[in-house]
Amino acid sequence: MDRASIGPIPGTIVILAGVAFHSSWALFAFVTHRIEVADRRTRHNLIAMG
Repeated sequence: MDRASIGPIPGTIVILAGVAFHSSWALFAFVTHRIEVADRRTRHNLIAMG
């Protein structure tokens, strides 16, 4: 934890910020995937253009 500190910011906060950042991207990818799957189920034409 001490090695993760950046100046006056404690290492615990730096690690938690990194975990929150990467978790938000993983959640964004998961939600986007679920929306795409749901849209693909309702779409009868599989051609993306049009």
